[in-house]
Amino acid sequence: MTKKNLIITAVVMLCSVSMASAATLSYSTSFGPDAVTSVGYNKPLPQFNPALGTLDSVTIELYVLNSGSSLLWDNESLIPTAVTLSIGATVTATAPSTLVVVAVPLQTGGPTGVTADEIPDDGAGDFAGPDYFGIFGGTGNDTQSNQLLINLGPYIGTGNFNTWIESVANVIIETTGGESGAISSDAGDFEGTIEVTYDYTVPEPATMSLLAVGSLAMLKRRRRKIA
Repeated sequence: MTKKNLIITAVVMLCSVSMASAATLSYSTSFGPDAVTSVGYNKPLPQFNPALGTLDSVTIELYVLNSGSSLLWDNESLIPTAVTLSIGATVTATAPSTLVVVAVPLQTGGPTGVTADEIPDDGAGDFAGPDYFGIFGGTGNDTQSNQLLINLGPYIGTGNFNTWIESVANVIIETTGGESGAISSDAGDFEGTIEVTYDYTVPEPATMSLLAVGSLAMLKRRRRKIA
């Protein structure tokens, strides 16, 4: 490679490095409060406008707050026991090519000792008295996210893409001897936000033009020296 060719190659490499820059764009929308296990619903978010540049990755982030849950247990057996109660919620956001799941940390109470059933074999819990235990007003929150590097097509355009939000209650009851009991539960309400973040590359025509002018000047100067 001649010295002249080396100069040209260096200028071309400089152009390729400096012709673009990284950028980030985010959109978010809120949902709730709604009762856990209520019917799911759609939350649209804006697509990435391809006029801005080349989309490199998409990140979907889901934040959930679960509050106001309660779980009651009434011993229906003839055996005293210790009981531990836990309740929470799992909220999912389904977006194109991905699923984001947030399992809100369980609110737990116990172990607490309860007596044998006050009215043996009645088959119904009155949720009162020494054979009963309950937890109330639990609150928890969590955030999860997924990043996509492929299958980005549904996120590109000038409209919206859809996300589907739904929830389910998580209930755990543990007793020392597996005794039966009457249960009353309410997983409370959930609310939160879903956010999309676009990482993309922006072309910079002004930078390319400046480098092009600089390269021509270098070549012209080189030719004068050779002449």
